[in-house]
Formats: sequence, C-alpha cells, structure tokens
Amino acid sequence: MDFKNLENIINESVEKVFIDYIVEKVFEKLDNYNKKLLVVFTGASIGFEEAFKCIKKLQGNGFKLTIVLSNGALNVFNENLIKEFFKVEKVIKEDDNEDIISLVKENTIIIIPTLTVNTCSKIANGISDNISTNIINYSLISGKKVIASINGCCPDNKERISIFKDNMSNSYKYLLRNNIKKLKDYNIILAKSVNLEKKVIKVYNDNFRLNINNLNKHKSDYISNKQNIEGKEILLNKKIISKIDVYNLKNYKVIKINQNAIITPSAKDEALKYNINILKI
Repeated sequence: MDFKNLENIINESVEKVFIDYIVEKVFEKLDNYNKKLLVVFTGASIGFEEAFKCIKKLQGNGFKLTIVLSNGALNVFNENLIKEFFKVEKVIKEDDNEDIISLVKENTIIIIPTLTVNTCSKIANGISDNISTNIINYSLISGKKVIASINGCCPDNKERISIFKDNMSNSYKYLLRNNIKKLKDYNIILAKSVNLEKKVIKVYNDNFRLNINNLNKHKSDYISNKQNIEGKEILLNKKIISKIDVYNLKNYKVIKINQNAIITPSAKDEALKYNINILKI
C-alpha cells in the first residue's frame, strides 16, 4: 500500500468518525428536547410513593417536568415538599389561571401519577371543571398521550382494600371498574404506580424518540440481513462502526464485522446497552 492510499484511508476514517460524532450529538440534543412531561397530581395517596420514585427516575433519564397540583392534591401533598423532592422552582395550581392549551402543547406526554376516584369519574363522563380535568380533556381532544396510575381509583387494589376493607357493594365496584374501562376506551394508557416509569419510557420510545434508522444506512452496508434473522446475527460491512450503526441493529444479538473495522467508543457503549456481541471475523 502506497503512502497516498494510506493517507486517503486515514482521511476517510477521520471524516467518518467526525460526521458520526456530530450526528450523534445533534440526535441526543433533539431527542432530549422531546423529553417533556406534564405531571398532573390529583389527591390520591394510594401508590404515591412508588409513583414519586418512578417520576424521579424519569428525571434522572433526562425528562423535564412541569408539575400541576389540583386542589385535592394540595390537601394531600405539601407544595414545598413537592418542589424540594423534584427540584423544581414552581408548581402550577388551580388559582394560577395557567393557559391550559399552552401547557398541553408544550409537553410531550401527560401523566396522572395519583388518579382519584373523583377525577377518574369526571374524565370517564366528560366533565371538565378544574385544572386537572381541563388538562386531560384538552389532551384527549388534541390526541396527546396520557398515562394514568390507577392504584388510587381501582376497587380491586390491594392497598385500597387493606385500608377501607372490602365493604363496597358489587354494583359500586362495577361502576368504578367501568369508569376505568372508559378511560382505556379513550386511549388513556393505564398503569400501576410501580410501573409508571416503564410505561412512560415505552410510550416515549414508541412514539417520540427520533427515528435514526435511516441515518448513515446504506443497503450495501448490511449483508445477509434476511437469511440470518432467525439466528439474530448480521454481518456489517463497514470500516467505521458507530453508535448509530449499533442502534439500528439493536434487535440482533451478534454483529459480525471485518477484522480491520474500527469500533467507536460510543458504539461499544451502545452494544453493552442492548447486550449485543460485536465479533470481528
């Protein structure tokens, strides 16, 4: 190999790494821009500890919070403790006369971590008479993704039964269950408090995470990608393996690459994240 060819290969490699790095950084910034949650607390105390922990984890995962407290929530949760726990400067309350439409539009996902029987009933029957129900009503009208934790409004919740005993009539249980069913029929995503984080991340990844499947992807890069799908293996014919390459192939268990291929550090991290083995052949 003469010096000129070597120089061309080095320049090509450096350029590719630089472009991949820029693309990844831009993608990360745009991806984080979408991580906005409108968190609407109503006054249910059942399941609130798990819900708080899940929301805190979502913050740690890059989600930005806008917190709303209904009047009922203010009777249960201390406003200053909420601010301190979630490290937010302000929370929005009923008397703030906030622009509901702007609140909903500015956020990606709306979550109700502590849904009460009362609020569940109002949503089920289309009643909008306070800040929380107005937010949910406009969210449903505008097609926003809404996730609700039903620990506090489900008649079959074990913690609820342990507190209030199983004294509820079957007819009233049916009413409460039917209200919850209506929420599901309205495309509200239901969750238990302990699963709130997983639900939010799944909804975000399925609907809002930027699609990078077409970045730096050429048909010639992927060899035998159909015939090896059952074995979850694929041969990637590229000189530089980037994070985006690994993400695009995250459904495979093994990515085979050429002996002289270069793996970027971020590609290695992505492979670890998705439990993928990268083998040089």
